[in-house]
Amino acid sequence: MAPMSTFNTIALLMALAVFNLFLNIYVDRTLSDRTEKVLTGVMRGVPVPTEARRVVLSTLWMRAASGQVAIHFIFTVMWWLLGRNASSEAVSLLCYLCAFFGMTGVFFSIVEGVSWYRHLQSVLRQAESR
Repeated sequence: MAPMSTFNTIALLMALAVFNLFLNIYVDRTLSDRTEKVLTGVMRGVPVPTEARRVVLSTLWMRAASGQVAIHFIFTVMWWLLGRNASSEAVSLLCYLCAFFGMTGVFFSIVEGVSWYRHLQSVLRQAESR
């Protein structure tokens, strides 16, 4: 396969970065909303029992958290592949730098997700004991 031109590579890199930004903002907002539902126990203005909060945690919240990790991983792979097909070494290094930051996002999203999940489980256990 022939390498991509420098202009095309940079344009695609920027398009991926902008799309990644808006997608992460949306997923982060969704995750924050679901976290608030689990913590407060109020959904659409109505208090819900602890069991419903546990269902939200194990289904909706876990799906959003794993989606955040998947988004970081997918964009990491795309940036890495883009770097492999770049015609210029400098542009290739820029793509690899974006892939490195994407992989850092994967790692920290996993750590953050596990930490929040443990905290939310603790909050639900405390709510059940009351």
